[in-house]
Amino acid sequence: MVNGNLVEASEALEQAWAAAYETPTGQKLLAGIGQLLGRVYSARGRDHQAADYFETALQAANPAKVVYIRAARALCLSYLGRFEEAHSDLQQAVSHLEHVPLAASFVQYVAGILEKARGEKKQTSELFQQTAQLSREAQDTETECYAELNLCALETAEGRLEQARGHLARAKSLTINEKAQSYYWLRQGALQSKAGQSEAGKWLEQATQTFERLGLDREAAWGWLHLAEWHLRSGQSRLATAALSKAAQARYAIGSGFPLLIELRYLPRLVAHLSGLPEDAYARVLYNDLQQLPGQAPLWVEVRTLGQAQIVANGKRVRLDMRRSVEVLSYLLGHPGSTLEQILLMLFPDETPESARNYFHQVRYDLARAISGMSVPFSNASKTYSVVGGGLELNWDVAELQQALSSGGEEGLAKALDIYQGPFLPAADSEWANNERQDIAWSVIRTGLETIEGWFAKGQYEKCLSLAGRLLEIEPYDEALNEYLVRATKALQGEAAARRTITRLVHRFENELGELPPALAELRREFQRLN
Repeated sequence: MVNGNLVEASEALEQAWAAAYETPTGQKLLAGIGQLLGRVYSARGRDHQAADYFETALQAANPAKVVYIRAARALCLSYLGRFEEAHSDLQQAVSHLEHVPLAASFVQYVAGILEKARGEKKQTSELFQQTAQLSREAQDTETECYAELNLCALETAEGRLEQARGHLARAKSLTINEKAQSYYWLRQGALQSKAGQSEAGKWLEQATQTFERLGLDREAAWGWLHLAEWHLRSGQSRLATAALSKAAQARYAIGSGFPLLIELRYLPRLVAHLSGLPEDAYARVLYNDLQQLPGQAPLWVEVRTLGQAQIVANGKRVRLDMRRSVEVLSYLLGHPGSTLEQILLMLFPDETPESARNYFHQVRYDLARAISGMSVPFSNASKTYSVVGGGLELNWDVAELQQALSSGGEEGLAKALDIYQGPFLPAADSEWANNERQDIAWSVIRTGLETIEGWFAKGQYEKCLSLAGRLLEIEPYDEALNEYLVRATKALQGEAAARRTITRLVHRFENELGELPPALAELRREFQRLN
């Protein structure tokens, strides 16, 4: 390549190709030049052109070269969605492996990419595990690195984050060039995005910028897709739209949408967002491309229970027949592996056993009917019930809120407050739902109080006042919050404003609760003494 510049390299090789094509003696060089052009165009994400040049290269290739050329073309065809042709090329490559056994790891890697493009998760995982093992045996560090990074991507998509971190750690020591390093940043950012970590955007931007600088247009488009996903998770819809526009722009530059789908199909939140775009939206083309791919993407299912009770699949509300289906589903999501006795006791304590059992089983059928891929099977081994979402990307707002709170810091609390849209299942009247409602609200209040306490000690009274006001929307009668509200008001606006605030609080508490909590009673006496 010319100074590592893929565009200049392809231009120089095109000139060499034209020169060789025009001279009788140059015909022998076309196969070699074609193989180089195929490699360069493949790296640039121009898989159509690459596949054509690899075809020319095959015409004069020896058996050893056939393995690499067939495998390289199969990689291009996989990205283009031409799966049968890719499979045929791989079979041809395998049949020639005896001439170059060290190529086995690369051939196996391409087989993994093919299955990943098809959406066959189990086969993909097995093939990449085999690739990593073959690469170690052949001391093929680069292929091993990419195999581990793809395993990281699969585990991340499935939500198995600890396993994903293990593959990422192994890949870190195997990054031998800038391209591999950028792939590492991409997977690190995607993993952190899934985990809700604030550093995710930094790594995704770094990966995308490097891909663009290296001329790796396909991978740059992947980076923009992951950035769009991250911005959606962060509630930054404007930035998500901008990132999707960049991805769509790359899609048109590459000349096909299929190379983007190998990543997009594993980002169901983003797919759901794209499905809701107007038909004439610039980025809508990405969703239209996806509809042409067999298997498409996992269904993005949201269980919304904070301030509401509904299930949304790919952006559309699911119609349920049973009034308590969302409540039962929420219980099972929070308590997987529950026995029938536990479920009936917690959710239907006042019903007869027969009536409660019948209702529970009707809910199971209701969920399975309404959401393709969801079921609540009975385990004969453990005698319990759990939610199974085959092919679903299932998200529950309560779990996301708990994850945000556990991440800690001001950012985690801010995200939790965005997620908290109101009381848990506000219309549910079971004792379990009431207890959950109180526990969830208190978890937010407790974290908020700890944050306010730290700010107050540092004299950050304006932040205290703002957060106290937001938390009082959740629990207006919490005496600690009301006390901070008064004290922060005094620090910022003076004693007169604080007196007015406490007067309003006294009036509200006495009218609605009949008495003033001890902390506020003492605070009122404190102001009376000052007067």
